[in-house]
Amino acid sequence: MRKFFLGLSFVLVSLLVSCANAKTPTEVKNITQAQFKTLVGDYSRGLNSLKQVNKKPVVVDIYATWCGPCKRLSPILNELATEYNGKVDFYKIDLDKNRELGNAFGVQSIPMVIFIPVNGQPQTVMGLYPKAELKEVIDYMFFPKK
Repeated sequence: MRKFFLGLSFVLVSLLVSCANAKTPTEVKNITQAQFKTLVGDYSRGLNSLKQVNKKPVVVDIYATWCGPCKRLSPILNELATEYNGKVDFYKIDLDKNRELGNAFGVQSIPMVIFIPVNGQPQTVMGLYPKAELKEVIDYMFFPKK
């Protein structure tokens, strides 16, 4: 009987350790253009003049609730937010509710993903891209190999 409880204890400890090591899913935070100014930077002079206020790189998804490709991109960005948790901040902005920001950035097509390094020029991609390609952009822009 003692061996049974020791074995059971071992299994329970193993399960607890594996659960503790599992990544908790991270949702991309939905923000407004007012929050963008506080969390990312002042967008009023356009994307190329954006001065980042964040201490980490930022990925911003500009989307609309009615946009099919935007809906398919959302879970991909949630997965990336989980993978880069603590290293990169992920935000999304509903274009229909935040037209001023969309106009400042010259949004002509959605989804539009903006990659904003701590230092340097922001870059954008428009359309639905696979996770692997978005990951390549993040690694290349934010974590270049030396």
